[in-house]
Amino acid sequence: MKSGQRGGNHGLSSDPMPEVFDLIGSIAKRMERLQAQALGQANLTAAQYMVLANLREKDGRPLGELADVMRCSKSTITGVVDTMERKGLVVREPNPGDRRSHLLCLTQQGRALRRSTPELEKFFQRCGPCLDAAEFQRPRDLLSRLDHTMNTMGVGA
Repeated sequence: MKSGQRGGNHGLSSDPMPEVFDLIGSIAKRMERLQAQALGQANLTAAQYMVLANLREKDGRPLGELADVMRCSKSTITGVVDTMERKGLVVREPNPGDRRSHLLCLTQQGRALRRSTPELEKFFQRCGPCLDAAEFQRPRDLLSRLDHTMNTMGVGA
């Protein structure tokens, strides 16, 4: 196999779908490695960083809302938040609008860590100089539709 060439009969089939899914998987694996590398210095997982980023946008989010934004289950977000709470990065506060739920808020330590961690936007810019923002619009729209379809089929994230 030539350097850079992937397995299978890509380019020979009239159905591009298998190759698209293969490329999505390959890109996702590379992104996970790059994220782990970038966030490892701050002793954060990608999920923990995303919680910090989402709380920076809107501090005091209900856990359910955060799970929706991050496209994960409430039990997954609870596990991530439990770890972050033990690290002193976030606290749960009573939700004045709903006594059955809590709001998740950054602590001083969480805000400081968020400011000191590499911005994922800059991290992504390192990965995508071959395409401008307008060129990313079309794949984003297509992948969003595919994600929605798979979700309605019951295939969870």
